[in-house]
Amino acid sequence: MTKPCAVILAAGLSVRMGSNKLLLPLGHSTVLKQFLHRFPFDLFGKVIVVYSKSSVAKEAEQFPVELCKNQSPETGQSHSIQLGLKACRTKNAVMFLVADQPLLQPPTIEKLIRISQKNPGHIVLPEVNGTPRNPVVFPPEFHDEINILQGDCGGREVLKNNPGKIVRQSFHNADEFLDIDTDEMYRRVVNLWK
Repeated sequence: MTKPCAVILAAGLSVRMGSNKLLLPLGHSTVLKQFLHRFPFDLFGKVIVVYSKSSVAKEAEQFPVELCKNQSPETGQSHSIQLGLKACRTKNAVMFLVADQPLLQPPTIEKLIRISQKNPGHIVLPEVNGTPRNPVVFPPEFHDEINILQGDCGGREVLKNNPGKIVRQSFHNADEFLDIDTDEMYRRVVNLWK
C-alpha cells in the first residue's frame, strides 16, 4: 500500500507563549525533539518539517526529515500548510501534524493512516468528546482546495466545505492531543510527561 506523506507544522510564531514553545524543555530534551523522537517515520514515504526559525531547523535536521522554510510565517498557518504540501510532491494522502503535540502516540498516527487507506477520497479527522483535533489526513482530492486557503484558518475551511467527505474517528485520551498554546498547557504537558 502506498505510504502517505507527513507535513509537520513547526513555523508558528508562538505569540501567546512569548518564546518559541517548540524549544521549551520537556523531559531531558525539548518539546520538538520529544515529538520527533517518538514519531513513526517508517509509516510515511516522506516527512516534511515546515519551520521559520533556524533554531527549530537545527533540532529537526537530526531526524529523517526534509526541511522546508517558511519565509513569512506571519501570513498564517495556511501558508505553512501549502509549503509543506508542495514539498511533498505527491499524489498520495498527506497527514498534517502540529509539532507542539509531544504526547501524541505512534499507534494513534498509525490508526488514522489505516482509516485513510480504508476510506479513499475522505478526510480523516480525530475527535475527542466531539471536538476536532490534530493530526488530520487529507487525500489528494483536496490538495487543490488546500492550495487556495488564506490566512490562519489552516485546514478548517476545507473541513467546513466538505462535511460529507469526513470520516471522524473518536479517541478517549484527551491528554494525548494536548497542544501547547499557553503557559498553562505547557505546565500540564510537563506534569503529564513525568
